[in-house]
Amino acid sequence: MSGAIGPFGDLLMKTNIPLIALFAVALPGCVIQVHSAEDTRALDEAITAVSLDVDSGGVTVSASPDDTLTVYRRAEWSAVPPEMSLEVVDGVLTLTSSCTAGQVICRAEHELQLPAGLRIDGVVGSGGFIAEGFIGDLNLNIGSGGAVLEDGEGALTLEIGSGGVVVDGHRGDITVDVSSGGAVLSEVTGELALFVSSGGVVADGLTSSSVLADVSSGGLSLDFDARPTLIDGSVSSGGAQVEVPAGAYRLELSADSGGVSVDGVQDDPESEDVIRLSVSSGGISLEGDDDDR
Repeated sequence: MSGAIGPFGDLLMKTNIPLIALFAVALPGCVIQVHSAEDTRALDEAITAVSLDVDSGGVTVSASPDDTLTVYRRAEWSAVPPEMSLEVVDGVLTLTSSCTAGQVICRAEHELQLPAGLRIDGVVGSGGFIAEGFIGDLNLNIGSGGAVLEDGEGALTLEIGSGGVVVDGHRGDITVDVSSGGAVLSEVTGELALFVSSGGVVADGLTSSSVLADVSSGGLSLDFDARPTLIDGSVSSGGAQVEVPAGAYRLELSADSGGVSVDGVQDDPESEDVIRLSVSSGGISLEGDDDDR
């Protein structure tokens, strides 16, 4: 099965005819006509996974209110429509889009309402990725635009070129690799593996048992609501600030410049819970909070 007129390929729908519009954008010395088209598809096939290969425009995912899988697509272009396809093969829904180079305007937006339990993987070139309330595993490579995820559940793996990542209220293991833009996390569970080249890491309300963080520039800030078993943080520039429930941990702290400050945390070489922090520039602040015990 594959979908729609113009940018959407061969239309197989009878009742959901896409809307095609035409408007103009004024630029200095010229007027550019901008075309748009949109369609909505409700799929009744048994879908187990979604594969993305989208060029420019971004993807938004939300939980389906009635377990129906719905795809809304909108395209805008100034000269040549983007090529867009929708296909289901062996239970995998594949969505693709690509723009002809050199256009003033060309983008293809996707909005998905998905039932729980699906897997999403693939590539989002630019425009970013937004998910709210989605339950399922995610494995995405995002070129630019970043990612925002709220109230989700499942294993999350993101590789992001620029734009950073914001994760709020996620339940499940998280692995992120960000070149530029940093990572901001709040009230997440599961094991964390955070690799950030520029922009730093800020995470609070953590109940994760294990956090691995490698930050080149921007610093590291971690605030735990539950006692972790392992913190392994390495920062080249920006320093590290960590707050954990008060008590004894095995401490392995090293700062080349900026010094080390420890308050409310005791060093117990025999403890199975380890806090390991290494900072090249910026120092270390480690604090124990009695209220979090």
